[in-house]
Amino acid sequence: MAEDLKQQMQELIRPLFPHDALVQVAERGGEVVFAAGWRLGPNRMDNWSKEIRLVIPPAVTERFAKLNDKGRSKARANLVSFVKLKLADFRPEHDHPRYLLPPQEVWRVTFEDVFPR
Repeated sequence: MAEDLKQQMQELIRPLFPHDALVQVAERGGEVVFAAGWRLGPNRMDNWSKEIRLVIPPAVTERFAKLNDKGRSKARANLVSFVKLKLADFRPEHDHPRYLLPPQEVWRVTFEDVFPR
């Protein structure tokens, strides 16, 4: 994927998470994967939230890259809506001990999530 497209997606996704979240982006086998987690408040500063893995498949990024400005704007809005909807139901707390990696929740974006018919 072109680096500028990856940067655009990062600029779109990052602000949706809490301001103190650690958000990393990587490209893996054509997929773009965002990993996000944050500290669980003042009483649990040593404990991190469940990690969110937002996976965007190559079919989505390839189509996104080919869109004109109007189509890309609509696709961005759909992707943002998808993430906001998932975040609304997300419960970051868990009962894993802090010396273990926090559990992960994987959110796979489908083609239909971004480009509905």
